[in-house]
Amino acid sequence: RSGEPWSHGQDKNRLKRLEAVLGTLEEILASGDAATVLPLAAIGLERTAREVRYWYYPGQVTTGAPERFLALHGRACATLKPDPAALARWLFEFETDCVGQLFEGMLFRYASLLGEEGLAVYRNLAVAAWREMKERKGRVPSANRARLAAIVGRAALLTVDAQLMAEVNLDQLGSG
Repeated sequence: RSGEPWSHGQDKNRLKRLEAVLGTLEEILASGDAATVLPLAAIGLERTAREVRYWYYPGQVTTGAPERFLALHGRACATLKPDPAALARWLFEFETDCVGQLFEGMLFRYASLLGEEGLAVYRNLAVAAWREMKERKGRVPSANRARLAAIVGRAALLTVDAQLMAEVNLDQLGSG
């Protein structure tokens, strides 16, 4: 970045470059090389999530690119069937690092790929991070607190943990 102000025109140029990368990744996946696409789609998701907040019109301009990266990543995972625990760790880290609502609720998209083993790993990571955050009351920005509570709530829902769902909901009522 050169320090110049962001503009709609710059966003269009970035999007054009992103679409070229996405087109190439889609071609590679169509040729059957999911092993090449999986890490590149993950990098694309991570960078898009990190950079989109700096775009001039993030909602209008970029909605299609993240969705395409998600679709590529999901299709590559479905083909390769990566280790559920490793996928759960990546997904948890990705969701906790994201700002905004662009990638909210990815756990639902990946639930069938994670299976019971991956869901359990994800849930354990989420609960540990949430409980650690609760111990640091007052020193955690409310947006981070809400994001992590939502992540734990989704994990509790998918692992059918009624006690955890109640705990998260009671905590959210008390922190409001």
